[in-house]
Amino acid sequence: YQLSGLNQKKLIEIAKLSSDKFNHLYGGFDHSTKYYYLYNFFTIASCNNDTYMLYLETLKAIKKYFYTQNIDSKNTWLQMWMNIHTQTNVLTSHSHNFPIHGYISLSNHNTDTVFTDGHCGSEIYRIQNKPLQMYIGPGYRHHHVEINEDFDDERITLGFDLQLENTITDNFSFIPIIL
Repeated sequence: YQLSGLNQKKLIEIAKLSSDKFNHLYGGFDHSTKYYYLYNFFTIASCNNDTYMLYLETLKAIKKYFYTQNIDSKNTWLQMWMNIHTQTNVLTSHSHNFPIHGYISLSNHNTDTVFTDGHCGSEIYRIQNKPLQMYIGPGYRHHHVEINEDFDDERITLGFDLQLENTITDNFSFIPIIL
């Protein structure tokens, strides 16, 4: 899904400011992907128009995905976090424990996300990452980032999971969404 009407430069700035805010709030924890469960991007980056427009576009894309996949949208919860990585620490093979996973590419780096049939398994498909592009798919599917062209700055994406079950998680990051 290509998200539209968003200010890419402003969203990158907001993600970096939000990372600093995270570091301040959790004193001593440097922001990293491994603390995804402690916050939701839409709350840590709240109260500005650019974040709100991203929220609306995200819901629109999720609603479209649910419709095309015939998924019931009742009781849908969203967690979203920041992945801010240098070339040397992009994500290695992993999967998610929630039924649906996705991400939004913010930066302009030439990378692919490769989906495999298990941890470091055979490739099923790959996504060429483009700015303001959203991927949505099964949460259990292993994936990793491949770098196609070296870069010196930070690659920024927003990862998200959707929970559809009536449950209680150990995460502090889920927010209810209405589709």
